[in-house]
Amino acid sequence: MKKAFSPILVLGIFIFSFCFLLLIFNNTLAAQLSNRRVTISDSRGSTANVTYNYQWTGSLNLLRCIQIVSCTTAAGACNTPVGLNTTGSSKGNFVGLTAANWNLDNTTNGTLTLINGAGEAPAANVSTIFTGITNPTNEATYFGRITTYSDINCLNQVDSGNVAFVIIGGGINVSVTIPAGGGPGGPPGGGGGGGGGEPVGHAKVIFEGRAYPKAFITLLKNGKVANTFLAETSGLFEAELTGVAGGVYSFGFFAEDTEGRRSVTISFTVGVIDGTTTTISGIFISPTISLSPTQVEIGRDVNIAGQVFPQSQIKIFVSSQEVVKDTKADVKGKWGYKLNTGFLEEGEHNSRAKAIFGEGEQSDFSQIIPFLVVKKGALVCKGADLNFDGKINIVDFSILLYFWDQTDPSNRCADINFDGIVNIVDFSVMMYWWTR
Repeated sequence: MKKAFSPILVLGIFIFSFCFLLLIFNNTLAAQLSNRRVTISDSRGSTANVTYNYQWTGSLNLLRCIQIVSCTTAAGACNTPVGLNTTGSSKGNFVGLTAANWNLDNTTNGTLTLINGAGEAPAANVSTIFTGITNPTNEATYFGRITTYSDINCLNQVDSGNVAFVIIGGGINVSVTIPAGGGPGGPPGGGGGGGGGEPVGHAKVIFEGRAYPKAFITLLKNGKVANTFLAETSGLFEAELTGVAGGVYSFGFFAEDTEGRRSVTISFTVGVIDGTTTTISGIFISPTISLSPTQVEIGRDVNIAGQVFPQSQIKIFVSSQEVVKDTKADVKGKWGYKLNTGFLEEGEHNSRAKAIFGEGEQSDFSQIIPFLVVKKGALVCKGADLNFDGKINIVDFSILLYFWDQTDPSNRCADINFDGIVNIVDFSVMMYWWTR
């Protein structure tokens, strides 16, 4: 005769099995957040009052806790980035969740915890904005580990995933998007998720910024030309590189305006993660600048001109006496200023410019253009025409060779660009104007 199991025993076995399976499911079947990215309003190190916008696509389960932990690595023990301060942060606008229903706990530096006791089922696409954060000190790639939970104690995990953000100089912003499907298991070292992303070596880098209308722009990667393209008639530009292998790259940009003047090169170093799309925005190419004449009697005018993003404010600096003059670019990005030299001392001076647009966006400085202020009645050089006969030919070349490699030559006109020495630069200027 078979011995019957006690109903209490059967019930106990059922409850134990259910709890065991629930524990396994909770730890192993949590979904991987997709389309993950974080965009920060200012990517400069140690900058305060920065806004962080975390975005992701996740499941529609009821959530009561969301944690975002900032770390120096994507997985393993979490070390808070040096200089990062989240304890003074506040909630901004939310999309896909009701911001007013979530309480922010920022008492632990580097951790942003949102709690909603009643719970809320999010929309598929979520955006959470936090303001008042101080950036890490060092330029590097850092990771935000995002985890959602179904309980207020932040134990029962629903979704998880990492985002990467980059601290860099010059007001340039970098955001990294991990595509639907979770990418290649998240950023390097990331746990879980796996599969579905782009193959290794298929990362994409998108560049967005401001230049001059129809500027000819050159994109450098590790010092070599990677792409050339024209800016839009608005002065805005967007370019992309595809098939970029994961690694650290130095990118650079310079532009040529419609009159052939060239900007300085703006450069920055960024880490690229396999299987992701990195968007580098806020690139502001410096103004071009030219100056005429480069030698002038005191009291006469020097014409300074160039091209920049349309409607930008231009600040012109005369470094020798820390003089700052202001002007504004027109709708085509062209700008000019007539500088009267009456307030300057006799001697060499340098001029350069920078642009400001909108609410404080600033470019780097332009190239430095030297000019010479001489006393009234003094010999005024005429560029590469060293013998003042109205031609630039072998006679001028002979004069240049006579003073070759001399510093502060007795015939100061032989130093055509007024940099204090007669050399290949002066020869290049002469060749440009040859027989003209």
